[in-house]
Amino acid sequence: MSFELNGRFNTAKIFTDFIEDGAISQILNVLNNENFKDSIIKIMPDCHVGKECVIGFTMTIDDSVCVNLVSGDIGCGVLAYKLKEREIDFEKLENVIRSNIAMGAEDGFIKNKLINKLPINSLYCGKNIKLETSLRTFFSLGGGNHYIEIDKSEKDGSLYLVVHTGSRKFGGEIAKFYNEATINQYMNENFNAEQKIDEVKKSLIPAGRQREIPKLIEKIRKEEANFRANIKEKFLCLRGKMFENYLNDMKIAQEFSNLNRQAILDCIVEKMNLTVVDKISSIHNYIDLDNMILRKGAISAQKGEKLIIPINMKDGCIIGVGKGNPDTNCSAPHGAGRVYSRSEAKEVISMEDYIESMNDVWSRSVEESTIDESPLAYKSKDEIVNNIESMVEIEDNLISIYNVKSTKFYEKK
Repeated sequence: MSFELNGRFNTAKIFTDFIEDGAISQILNVLNNENFKDSIIKIMPDCHVGKECVIGFTMTIDDSVCVNLVSGDIGCGVLAYKLKEREIDFEKLENVIRSNIAMGAEDGFIKNKLINKLPINSLYCGKNIKLETSLRTFFSLGGGNHYIEIDKSEKDGSLYLVVHTGSRKFGGEIAKFYNEATINQYMNENFNAEQKIDEVKKSLIPAGRQREIPKLIEKIRKEEANFRANIKEKFLCLRGKMFENYLNDMKIAQEFSNLNRQAILDCIVEKMNLTVVDKISSIHNYIDLDNMILRKGAISAQKGEKLIIPINMKDGCIIGVGKGNPDTNCSAPHGAGRVYSRSEAKEVISMEDYIESMNDVWSRSVEESTIDESPLAYKSKDEIVNNIESMVEIEDNLISIYNVKSTKFYEKK
């Protein structure tokens, strides 16, 4: 099921009819913005309300970008290692993960050599962000919907070690810097306070009216602050040299994210003495620089491209191959998409129902602090499967048999 949504300057194709009013409103905010009038916009089946924009959003870009549409967790994604082993000691695995992988808001426990592969010296914004602080979050999982799990193939019983995490504080710092740069660029074009102050001085000093200058400067600064406050929520676009710098730094954040996932899984493989026979990776919250497609909560599904779509803590993942359909921006959903927001989930989902939904999964993460990540908080697997036929050829279904997330009980103090 798909339909088109018309706005003032553009039209979006939405590949589901299971979409809440809030998500429709967020899509219309983009369609009603002239900055995006030339973009091709496609919305994925897992769409739901996001912070700045709807999740499950894809859009072609040219010579500008709205940093907020990409988000702070640049390059977040899923990496799966197919294992030779057919059985795993989950008690041992739990201890290995809890002892070696930082979770929640924690920095990485141990320095990992993979961080040395990151081209930090090529980062344009490096001197303007909390670089050392953000780099310390390498080799860490984070919280929320980030997880590590073991999935079992429905096709042949193979086991997969899977991680979902992103660029942590590193990506957040980059996004914060370029979002501020976007606002500054807009301010310089539409309210240049320094220029106004110079004009005041040039006008009053020759006339001997210097005493009036401080009050007028104060007035200009107040007007500047009010102007800035009123543009914070707009979909502003970064252009020119700063746009090019952002693309460079965003790519480095994507690499941080890729290496972070690899570091986590490699550590587990080494500690558990596992054997990896294949790897699959899909990322979201990024710009595909080869095709200039922005994907927020969506993954690439180019023709013949192997991909992985996580569903929830119980239903595992879908493995498939992209169909390269231009009608979907050669994209696919990055997950199942939320039915309830985090706050709503905590209100309507009971611990009893949460525990029952996870009966077939070995997990010590099923507790009050993770109830907003219950399988019941997400759209059903069928909802996604029924809407991706034009995007993905499904090859296998992976069912979750072990899951670990950041929890209040286990977080280190």
